Parts: sequence; structure tokens; C-alpha cells
Amino acid sequence: MPAFAIILDMDGVIVDTVTSLYQGYLAILSRYGIIGNRSEFNELNGPSLDEITHILSSRYTQIDSEEKLKQQFITLHKTLYQDASLCHGVIDFLQFCKDQHIPIALASSSNRANIKVIFDRFSLYTFFSHIVSGDDVQQAKPHPEIYQLAAAPFEQKVIFSLDDSPKGVESSLQAGLISVQYCQDTPLINVHSADKVSSFNEFRQLITQPITWFNRYSQYTFAISEFDFTPFNEAIDVYWQTHKQKSMFNGAAVLCSGLSANVVKVTQCDYKTVFYIQNNKSSQLAKHFFLFGVSGYVIKEQAILIAQRSEMVSQYPGYIECPPSGGFEKELGIEAYQQQLLKEFQEETAHPLEHVEEVITQGIILDLDANQLDILSAIKISDSAECIYKDNSEYQSLNLINTHSFKKIIQTDRALPECYIIAKLLGEKNENWS
Repeated sequence: MPAFAIILDMDGVIVDTVTSLYQGYLAILSRYGIIGNRSEFNELNGPSLDEITHILSSRYTQIDSEEKLKQQFITLHKTLYQDASLCHGVIDFLQFCKDQHIPIALASSSNRANIKVIFDRFSLYTFFSHIVSGDDVQQAKPHPEIYQLAAAPFEQKVIFSLDDSPKGVESSLQAGLISVQYCQDTPLINVHSADKVSSFNEFRQLITQPITWFNRYSQYTFAISEFDFTPFNEAIDVYWQTHKQKSMFNGAAVLCSGLSANVVKVTQCDYKTVFYIQNNKSSQLAKHFFLFGVSGYVIKEQAILIAQRSEMVSQYPGYIECPPSGGFEKELGIEAYQQQLLKEFQEETAHPLEHVEEVITQGIILDLDANQLDILSAIKISDSAECIYKDNSEYQSLNLINTHSFKKIIQTDRALPECYIIAKLLGEKNENWS
């Protein structure tokens, strides 16, 4: 089974209709003596036609009949879809996904009749496993219903979405997907989305990376749910007794079953369950849960702390990493994820907490190969902090290096996938540091 699935919007993503829709919107409003604008059009990009006409009729007293307004938009859409062209690169991308057996669904606010016009004209049905239209939902975007329905048939727990509208991006985030914005000229519609792409080639590069910056919230809350591990306990116990290392002990741990925007869905368990999932990626438990922890990187002036992982650790032995990182300890509580990270920071770097000026949560990262989700934060330490590092059981060769050298090192040495996300973050202007 492929590791992930994809859900695409149609208007503005598969077919180039947005420019024509905007001109049509301006023309229709002008009949009532109303001057439309791009801001309002963007607001209306995503909801159903019934919602669009209701919003406009409620907003402008010049519109005397909601039904007449709706019929004008219906006429516009009929002409629009008969003349619309495909967005550049879409067929090559769809063929790539088909060749790689990556399943794709459609989640479009357009009605089924308009979708059928496009899919018939360009023979698109062969590329899609299923379609969810505006006719199939009670709540239009930004409500997550359309993306929830589109995601439901997939067995994959990792699902990318590509949408061009503000409400579409919000809808997919609320549905717990890796939401990517598709647009060529505008800035990020939603700063919480995973990324922005301007072409299908960029989107292809994004989905084939080993690690993804999942979403960009500065704070997370947690929804704790119960799970019956009883049917799996025997297999977990046998694996633990057979494969554990002498230094391992079975403490409290946390697994993640998904997200809804900045709400993380977690289940409490023990470490031997985590160890089992970590090393049995095709198991039923691994299909249901992500491993879950905290990761950070330490910044001092223009330098970043790096280290080499011990050869004794269970994942990525000997790789370059930016400490600290770790799991959750029950004593601190799941909500206190920054405190969890700072505890690891003290243990792994020997810095006292007094050296810490600021901790900035920057999002959740997904390591698809490791089946691991981490909350990623930057730890800014005082410029005057004394930095003397010693090797420990987890790391060796801890060292502060300038950020330019860091970017070079991770290109030539074996580095954890998250290092590339951190390098990207270091290259972006972040107002939080100013």
C-alpha cells in the first residue's frame, strides 16, 4: 500500500477557472450597480453556489432576488466549464501518481454536473479513486466535511491536500490533512498550511520528500482518547522480551492518531508499545498510530547546535541531528510539551534553564519513513551563555556551528530528515526572532 494519498480541489487547481470566475463575478455584480473586489471574491472562493448567492444577497440591498442571482451564476458556470483549460502540468502529475499507485480523490465545491463536464472533456476519471462534490455535503468549505468524506475511503493515515482557496485550505486543515496551498502570485493564504506551491512539479517534489513540515501552529492542544491494546499485548510483550536492549526500560509514552488543525489526537501507552510500533511498521498498530515526541534546535546568535547520534540508539544511529529531542513523560503532562523539550534540553546539552531566552513552537513535522510526528520548537539561548559540551549516551561531538556551515554539512553527511526542515526555517525571515 502506498504510504500516502492525495486529495485535489478542482477549480483553480485542476482547471484554470479562477480568472474567468473573477471576471464573471465582477460582470454580474455590475448589473446591479455594485463594484466587486478581489478580497470579496477570495472570500467566496470555496463555499457552495447557494452560500455564495445568499452571502451576496444579504450583503447588497440592490440584489432583489437571490434566485435570479443564482441563475446568472449557473449560466456563467455552464459557459466557463465548457471553455476552461487544464492547469499546466496536471496530466503529467496525475500520470505520475497513477504509475506510482498513489491514490487520488477529488474534493470540489462544484456540483457534479460541472465536474462531469471537466472530467468527460479531459478523460480524468481514470486517475481518481472517488469524487466528492458540493452536492454531497451539508456544510461547504471551510467546514471540514468535504475533505473528511474524501479522506474516509483511504486506508492511508497520511493524506496531502492541494487547494487554492482560503476556505479550502482551512477545510483541509480542520480535516487533519497535510494542507498545501496552490497559487502562483499570492502569499500564503493560511500561515498554518504545510507549504505553498506554484506548480504541480513543486507539489510532486514536496510529497516525495522524506520529511514534511506538517502544519505551522505556534501552540497545540491535545485530545486524549482511549484505545484497547489487549489484542496486541502478547505480540508486544514477546517482541519486547526478544529485542529490547539492556539500557531500555518500560516507562509511560504517548502515541498520535492524527490532527485537526492545532488539536493533536493522542493515546497514552507504555514504551514497549512504542518500541513494537517503531520496529513493525506494517503492523495494524503502525497503520493506526504515529510515534509522537518533541524535537527542537538550539540557536545562539548566528550559530546552531548539532551533534552525532550514538550508534546505540534505535533510530538513525550515527546520523547528524539538532538536539534536543525525546518523548513524553507522564509526570510532566502531555500539554506541557515545551517543558518536555526543555527537560531534554537540560539532559542532552547540560545547559541550565537560565540560558534559555525563548522557546518558539514552529509546527509539527512528519518523518514518513520513521512513522514519526514531532512538535518542533526553536530554543533561543542567551548570547552570553557559556557553552561547554560533553559526549553523553545519546550524542557525541556536540558543537555550535554557524548556520551557513550547518546547511553545507547536512548536504554531505548523513543527517536526520528534520535537519532539512530546520535549514529551511533558518533561511526564512521569521518575525518571532525580531
